Amino acid sequence: MPIVKQPQTSARTMLLKTCAIAVALTVLQVAIAMTFNEQKNIVARYPTLVQWDSIWFFRIVTDGYYVNPIVKNIYYTNTVFPPGFPLFAYIIQSITGLTALVSVLLASQIATVLFWIYFLLLAKRMKVSPFFTTAGVLCVLLYPAAFFFVVGYSDSLFLAMLLGLVYWLSDGRQYSWLAAGIHGCIMTSARIVGIPLIILPLAYTFFTKGVQGLRDPRPWLATALSGAGAGAFFLFCKLVFGEWFIQVRAHQYWATKPDPSAIFNPIFYRHWKPFYADGMLHPDYFSLMSFQLLLSFIITAILLELFTLKKRKPSGTSSIRMSLYFTALLTWVFTLTARSHNVSGAFRYMIVPEILCVLGLMGWSSAMKAKKALPRIVFWIMVTILCAAIPMQIVYIARYTHRLWVA
Repeated sequence: MPIVKQPQTSARTMLLKTCAIAVALTVLQVAIAMTFNEQKNIVARYPTLVQWDSIWFFRIVTDGYYVNPIVKNIYYTNTVFPPGFPLFAYIIQSITGLTALVSVLLASQIATVLFWIYFLLLAKRMKVSPFFTTAGVLCVLLYPAAFFFVVGYSDSLFLAMLLGLVYWLSDGRQYSWLAAGIHGCIMTSARIVGIPLIILPLAYTFFTKGVQGLRDPRPWLATALSGAGAGAFFLFCKLVFGEWFIQVRAHQYWATKPDPSAIFNPIFYRHWKPFYADGMLHPDYFSLMSFQLLLSFIITAILLELFTLKKRKPSGTSSIRMSLYFTALLTWVFTLTARSHNVSGAFRYMIVPEILCVLGLMGWSSAMKAKKALPRIVFWIMVTILCAAIPMQIVYIARYTHRLWVA
């Protein structure tokens, strides 16, 4: 009996340790976000984390959705914000009795804990060493838009569900596809960028088993379930406001008309002269440059994977890494085409491919086995570059908490 129970006890201990680390990392992020604030009272600083988009989520929780026509075919409406995150905040408010404002913040912070749990569990599944796990965590924390995880935005919920989707796809148990589909459903209900990612179950199956694996109905069921989150909201818009895709049309108010041809526009691949705000790179400049920086990062990660492991037999984690790179590239393309007419805030969206590539490279470091020198050099370069961006995150937090636009 002790031989049978020992792995269960070890797994339970590992999970509790992972949860404790996830909570600690989230508390650290909240503390950082509250540090650079005009309020002297620490308690008074917490509500100031609700600004810009989080105010929209707060009003959805309190007032629901509405549509106000401005001119023909252009609407001023909060339907541009999908329901997954405000519904989560509403559930927290209903359970705890807290105010809608605090519930919105707690929703993002609880989702951040879930994000870190899945981040660390994926690292464990790919057998990443403590050194590279720590380096990966630093790469996430140091990204200039990382503080948006804990300030009432939907970013943390979206990323938690995305990593949860990848985690359960790689679980291998009989009904793991159902857990993956549920995570995908919440993912697409949290942000519209999740819609093209519903093919991730099919992509993972292809990377794992090839074309033959696509005969299995389970990845197709997971894909269908993943799309149900966005589909339910489109149905809601049709029944309540009389139009299926009013969310997409409403984006015209913010000048974010999708343009698939944008990936061929040289304007996103040229060097731009820096422009500043408050003595620091302007957020819109970093948004413009983030397209180039993240594309370079994605290509570098894929090339490292291909050229350093091309002679090695594919490992059990190679499908996870390929899925992460595939999702990173797909997210980059979708963000570029969606934000091509208004790049403001794009650097916040680019944290998604950044995190996915960081996770992929963490798995790559494990697959390199004895040859650890190159992975260490890669991660030291990444951490050093992001450390140089610490002042940028500080200024952006200060701007955000002072009600100035960041992303």
